[in-house]
Amino acid sequence: MPRIGSRALRWKDFPLLRIILVSCMRAVGVFRKTTTTAVAWYRKAAAQHYAPAESNLGFMYLQGRGVPADSKEAAKLFRQAAKTSDAAAQYNLGLLYYLGSGVKQDSGLAAKFFHAAAAAGSREAQSAIGSLLSPAKEVSLLAP
Repeated sequence: MPRIGSRALRWKDFPLLRIILVSCMRAVGVFRKTTTTAVAWYRKAAAQHYAPAESNLGFMYLQGRGVPADSKEAAKLFRQAAKTSDAAAQYNLGLLYYLGSGVKQDSGLAAKFFHAAAAAGSREAQSAIGSLLSPAKEVSLLAP
């Protein structure tokens, strides 16, 4: 392995090379293929009712990453994962209810899911609860 003095060179020692490599990978569609592969594996795991996969796949639908953006499908997947106390899914489902995206707007259900996620340790949900209590603030999508 190449060295500078007594220290071995690391990938982070080459920021320009990293930028060039990432640009080349984007140009040939490496990330698109990776996202498509991720969606396929998340679907397989979600079919087995694996909550983290349901939550991640829901987020991909919410963001339109590797699949067409579909907040109704995202809500369905978040709801399935939230049943198993997945904090990220509970937070994201609460956010959808708060915004009325893919589901009928319902501040009560939003608060219910935010509280469940906050109890599971989600800082984003704790912040969202503060936003519910202070209408001047806006809730933003922070969790994957």
